Amino acid sequence: MHHIFLDIRTSVRFFVRKPGFSAIIVLTLALGIGANTAIFSILHAVLINPLPYREPDRIVGLRESLPDEGLIPVSYRSFAEWRDRSTAFERIAAGSNWNPNLEDEHNPVRLTGATVSGGYFDVMGLSPLVGRVPMADDERPDAPRVVVLGEQLWRNHFHSSPSIIGQQVRLSGTAFTVIGVVPNPFLQSNIGSAELWTPMRVNDQTARENPGRYLFVVGRLKAGITLDQAKSDAARVMALIKQEFPETHNSRYQSVVQPLRDFVVSRDVQQALWLLVLAVDCLLLIACSNVAGLLLAHVTQRERELAIRTAIGASQWQIIRQLLVEHTVFAVIGGALGVWSAHLSLGILVKLSPDLVARLNTVSINGPVLWYTLGVTTVAAIVFGVLPAIVGTKTDLIEALKQGSTTVSQQSGHKLFQNGLVVVEISLAFVLMVGAGLLVQSFVKLNQVKPGYDLDPVLTMDVFLPGARYTKAEQRIAFYRSAVERLQAIPGVTAAAAVQGPPLKGPIYSDPVLIEGQPTPRTGEIPFIRQNVVTAGYFRALGIEFLKGRPFSELETWENHNVIVVNQAFARRFWPGEDPLGKRLKTGDEKPWLTVVGVIADVAQDRFDKSGIEEMYYPYVNPAETLPVAGMNLVVRSTQNPESLIPAIRRELRHIDPVVPINRVLTLRQLADQVNGRTRFMLFLFNLFAGLALVLALTGVYAVMTFFVTQRQQEIGIRMAMGATQQQILRQVIRRGMTLCLIGLALGIGLSQLFGPIFSSQVFSTSVFDGRTFAGISVLLILSTLIAVYFPARRATEVDPIAVLRGE
Repeated sequence: MHHIFLDIRTSVRFFVRKPGFSAIIVLTLALGIGANTAIFSILHAVLINPLPYREPDRIVGLRESLPDEGLIPVSYRSFAEWRDRSTAFERIAAGSNWNPNLEDEHNPVRLTGATVSGGYFDVMGLSPLVGRVPMADDERPDAPRVVVLGEQLWRNHFHSSPSIIGQQVRLSGTAFTVIGVVPNPFLQSNIGSAELWTPMRVNDQTARENPGRYLFVVGRLKAGITLDQAKSDAARVMALIKQEFPETHNSRYQSVVQPLRDFVVSRDVQQALWLLVLAVDCLLLIACSNVAGLLLAHVTQRERELAIRTAIGASQWQIIRQLLVEHTVFAVIGGALGVWSAHLSLGILVKLSPDLVARLNTVSINGPVLWYTLGVTTVAAIVFGVLPAIVGTKTDLIEALKQGSTTVSQQSGHKLFQNGLVVVEISLAFVLMVGAGLLVQSFVKLNQVKPGYDLDPVLTMDVFLPGARYTKAEQRIAFYRSAVERLQAIPGVTAAAAVQGPPLKGPIYSDPVLIEGQPTPRTGEIPFIRQNVVTAGYFRALGIEFLKGRPFSELETWENHNVIVVNQAFARRFWPGEDPLGKRLKTGDEKPWLTVVGVIADVAQDRFDKSGIEEMYYPYVNPAETLPVAGMNLVVRSTQNPESLIPAIRRELRHIDPVVPINRVLTLRQLADQVNGRTRFMLFLFNLFAGLALVLALTGVYAVMTFFVTQRQQEIGIRMAMGATQQQILRQVIRRGMTLCLIGLALGIGLSQLFGPIFSSQVFSTSVFDGRTFAGISVLLILSTLIAVYFPARRATEVDPIAVLRGE
């Protein structure tokens, strides 16, 4: 330890004596370690840190799926059969989303809620903070209405008062008794996280006959049961359901069992985070390669000093130990600076990241992150410290002592090691730059997608009428008709309408479709098509193009007329090569026929990269609905900034009913930015990392070529004295640097092919093996390397042969 302490003191003196060289090494390491620490902090918070539930690894979500639609909600029959027949689960529960209005004359609020079956809180491992959770008696259809509050709602709205238990709150016009408060760890999961919960009050046998699919299902695995066993068990039950109930479950339906984490953080986001980890790992390797090359050059320049120390009795291990201590000091300082920079950058990264990424509010530099950073620093110290120390001390002692103090070693091992580091840097930089190039192409193509509607002048807002107060069709019609008329009268508004599911906002529902004059599909194979409910001015408000026919009239909107509008994809599927106008369809055997009066262009309803899906639009009052829809979105098109109209809009709606809340007031442009947020976030970070990688790689090339010129000053001077021209010297140095570049490019192309499938999950309408991207990045890297090589090559031509010969 005494010797190590002396080595540390020597290292600190060296650090102070050569501040420029030391600063370059420390900053390079801080860059690589800091980027790794920041991204790992996000990864740890979002994916690695256990979910805040009891034994979260045993909680799974169950879904149904169709080949052409992916995951879909679950029917009550599927839930009941899984609940009664499965053997892999300790307990299974179901729920449906519910968005009630918490009525308050001064501040009405729309909440995110869920109606859940018995055992839901046991499955999720949530115990009440105050009061109790629902019991079996609370689930009877005639039982008093009760509600469980989430902790966040309890604290924010009811000031954490324990006396709330037993009190009544009004939700959408109905009184509910509060019976308990439970934790709600996060609200960004699509598995049913909510601000409040009410018991599912259904008759089990009657609910089984409902063919609708509207539930989310969660299960807790029995101890010792694996996810694969649970999947097999759920599939076994689904096979029995399809056999016994083909009218609701045809052969295309499949069961899906996924871990809870996959519902909290989507697979796309998980893949994006792991891709970022790969990027920062590449950046760290480039930084370490750069530092290793610099340190090897430095060790080589100290060759005579180390030879003298060896000659007076120092062992090779003592020499290596001193070098390792020096390099470790660099690593420790670089690691500390990296943690500090990561702490500063995390706030920026969280602000830039899309809201679609759950649990980002828990990101911090905590114990596991610091241990990770320590591990990264240790690995970095080994990579850039050990190898240069070992390679640099393998010199011929006699030859080193013979040479003058300005002469340095030219051993082949040194050159091979330095060349290898440059090749690695260039290849990894190429991979990152290709990834950035693919994301740029993807983002450009995503922004070039024509969604089929205008984004900028349109404002949307959620409105939900309390079912207990708006029980009659006339009341709902009067509210929305008055709302649309009042909004249209606001100065600056050119069009106003109501829609059940506006683009990029949802919700999206489906109805069965039967086409007049076409064979009736077999039981269980009736197509379900996306549907929407709109008022007359909706298509004009969003600027949606009519290819044929016309929009609904005001009379058709507010009175019961058997008309419908379909999109181009719908017409292409069901009436290929025919004129769809005047064709008829219905949404069930007992429903009336609806006549097609218009065909609109396809629009991007939920994602810009997903269009051309069949859709149909009902007028607000229509025979497909037994009661007009209570929850709608108001959309306003204006000649000015639509956000400036929000106060006037709120005033007008309060005149109609002051307790109906307005929520999620957003422009279509803001919604589009949210949808494209993940791609934009990935684009920013990948371009940042690719740019840093390019700078580090070029710095490494410049350093190696400068060292190469320094090594060969005498050789260059002698060659010039013997007749070599400056152009020949210039070409020699440039040829050496460009040879390393081309080898690195070849390796980088191979690595990019290997990582292609990883990039494919993050790009839209872009081939991960796009030849133009590869060619463009190759040219950019070659030109950049040429610039980095040129200056050392130019310096080589300035060697004075007379001075060299005089020195000889």
